[in-house]
Amino acid sequence: MPPIGTVQNDVKNDVQEIQHIPSESQNFLHRIHRSITAILEGNKPKSNIAVLDSVRAIAILIVVFYHLDFHLHVNRLPWVGPYVGATISTGSSGVTLFLALSGFLLFLPYIRSLLFDHAWPSVKQFYVRRALRIMPAYYLSLFLLIILTNQKYLRPDHFKDLALFLTFLMDSTTSTYQRINTPFWTLAVEWQFYMLLPWLALAMRPLVQRGSLQRRVWMLISCVGGVILWGIASRFGGYFVTTIHTGMTLGLPPTLFKAIVALLYGVGGRGPHGKFLEDFGAGMVVAVCYTMAHYSGVQETWKTVLCRISPWLLVGSILWLYIIALWSTRTSLPASSNPIIACISNGTVIWTFSEFGFALGYGGLMLAVLFSGSFVKRLFEWSPFRWIGLISFSMYIWHRPLLYPFLDAEASALSGWGLLRLFCLGVAWIVIAVIPFSFGNFALIERPFMRFSDSLRQKKAQAAKP
Repeated sequence: MPPIGTVQNDVKNDVQEIQHIPSESQNFLHRIHRSITAILEGNKPKSNIAVLDSVRAIAILIVVFYHLDFHLHVNRLPWVGPYVGATISTGSSGVTLFLALSGFLLFLPYIRSLLFDHAWPSVKQFYVRRALRIMPAYYLSLFLLIILTNQKYLRPDHFKDLALFLTFLMDSTTSTYQRINTPFWTLAVEWQFYMLLPWLALAMRPLVQRGSLQRRVWMLISCVGGVILWGIASRFGGYFVTTIHTGMTLGLPPTLFKAIVALLYGVGGRGPHGKFLEDFGAGMVVAVCYTMAHYSGVQETWKTVLCRISPWLLVGSILWLYIIALWSTRTSLPASSNPIIACISNGTVIWTFSEFGFALGYGGLMLAVLFSGSFVKRLFEWSPFRWIGLISFSMYIWHRPLLYPFLDAEASALSGWGLLRLFCLGVAWIVIAVIPFSFGNFALIERPFMRFSDSLRQKKAQAAKP
């Protein structure tokens, strides 16, 4: 008979071994998690910029729920109130966050060249990568939606409009703006920024790439500030000639003037318009701060400051976004004869500057997340949240075609239901249909072309080696 102590130790060891054996459900969930991660992220190591995937998830969720409310008008429920309703009504600002993220990510390679004399990014490679990232999924959705719901674009009398969709100029005429699929107009804005960015950075080069690092930083920020001012000025000018003084041509032939306005501003009328350079510029400023905080020579100073202010920046950015939402909807502006209040509440002033207000708030949010403490960073590194960010492009171009027919059928079949119940059913449809469909579109369409783009870059890098 073995000693009692030995038996107790054996039992204890057996219990510990059993506790370390994962259950079948844990194994199953782990395999699912690993499979989804492999499909969405591949074998790339997760960097600290990965938290921006969750920021992108915030952007797409804001847009999707804005369109859900836009169709059902849940913000009109009596208990919602004007202050909550104002934030819901400005949900289209999720696009602003998308554009700021694009400005951040696409400007990073140029910052390294401008400030630290790294090799200048290849314009050809930039355009190829952008084309492979955007065009396959966009063209597929465009042609499917035309075949299924807009066959008129296949007729010769609509070939001109179709050509504008194919060349990403669908924001330039009233016959194509927000047609076929409402979110397409923002792809025109994105694509036109892609075409402009390499030459914009090249124009900054002789101004920035001289002198000390400190001088370069401030000159680069000044140049990006010029881009922001360009965006605000073109917004005001475009709004002025397309909405306030529609007959103005500044002495130019009407056709030529109309073409210039379409190129620099887009079409006028209802809805958001402009080229949104102030949004891209806000992301570019964040990119400069991020780059300096990770440069070995000065990173301690920049990183220490940004880490210290990140909690305040997070709270301040959220509060600022709320204030801009109230201002842009005139919720918090009382009627007054005071000239300052009258100026602030003027529709032209709101239209000109509210977009930049949202861009400032979202830029601050991005900075706060990038340099936040462990708790916020863990929250933004949560895998399901990041997965939504990774499939956000597919969700963006497909959520409305998938959501609105369901909402129409839902409202017709359940006409006696209240708005809140219909809203909850819409949310359920997003979870069980829109997100899985977007995941499939990403896996089958987006991801293969992303891998192809990566392989082209790797081949070029290998060919460049001595």
